[in-house]
Amino acid sequence: MKMLVYFLLCAAIIAGCASTKKVTEEETVTEKEMTSVENSTVDAFAEGQMLFVQNCGSCHVLHLPTTFSKEKWEKILPVMIRKAKLGEPEGDVIHQYIFSEIEKGTQD
Repeated sequence: MKMLVYFLLCAAIIAGCASTKKVTEEETVTEKEMTSVENSTVDAFAEGQMLFVQNCGSCHVLHLPTTFSKEKWEKILPVMIRKAKLGEPEGDVIHQYIFSEIEKGTQD
């Protein structure tokens, strides 16, 4: 139940950060591209978080990405991804999610 609440809370935070601005014809190509990049980044983040919660949380208590260093995660993730029987694309998305969270944690 805690994981469900955690997942819903994180999903709500992500949804609140998503851009809802509509692109108008007056905007430059650069602004349109930036909006596209922002949205794809949010989508990738949400997918990584979802895969992390669903797969990692189904076997054990989830650790926050900032619980371990990047070096420690680099040792943990390959083993856990293999145990979860995830493919390389899913593993890459989880890596990106974990490391982006570590980056945000070090910027605070």
